[in-house]
Amino acid sequence: MNVSSSHIKVAKIPERERGFGTLTSITDDVLQGCQADDLQTLLSAILTNQETCLDGLQYSSSSSIKNALLAPISTLTMHYSVALALFTHGWGHGIDRYLTKREHIFFDLEDGASEGLPLLMPSEDKQIYESVSGKRALKASNNSGVLVREVVVVDLNGSGNFRTITGAVVAAPNKTVASHGYHLIYVVAGIYNEYVSIPKYKKYQMMIGAGINQTVITGDRSAGDGWTTFNSATFGKLIKSNIM
Repeated sequence: MNVSSSHIKVAKIPERERGFGTLTSITDDVLQGCQADDLQTLLSAILTNQETCLDGLQYSSSSSIKNALLAPISTLTMHYSVALALFTHGWGHGIDRYLTKREHIFFDLEDGASEGLPLLMPSEDKQIYESVSGKRALKASNNSGVLVREVVVVDLNGSGNFRTITGAVVAAPNKTVASHGYHLIYVVAGIYNEYVSIPKYKKYQMMIGAGINQTVITGDRSAGDGWTTFNSATFGKLIKSNIM
């Protein structure tokens, strides 16, 4: 069974560790926006862990283990689900408002500007981006756009810099800083059969696809084959400074 290993792997994710730290540091009845965010992430992670355990139990060959653990895990899952629902209902509106301002760097972009994004990049990279995406890199007023240091292209047909998204992620620079700008990975339309994981040392990466149902990342991992819910995700990132 993969129950123990899945708990260990999820617990190592920075967002989860920060959630536990927030939980132990609260000294009053008032939550700051960032604390509410961390706690909601923690509750979501706990619920995912429980569901991963249930997935693994369904395929356990030992009926004694299944009978001993199924009821208590199911009960705990129900309690965690209720806790997450109550928390989201109680603080949800404030969390959404806070996250919009903190994490979505394009939050002030007008709806009518959906044909492009305010990206600041070298002219050569701008030509590449506009050529493969068919969209303009909008001029930002007062240099308020998002700084892009370079652009690479992923194309299944071999017309870009890489054929796989994973290849582009592996080749991306490590431990970059915000002042140097984002490393932009543009993924051309296609169905990519791979499992993409962006480690925490791959900071300030931006990934843009061709659109919904155009750029698709897919896979066939399942609990029946021994994969946990965490490791069956086709896309995962372990750091908040990336934009996907």
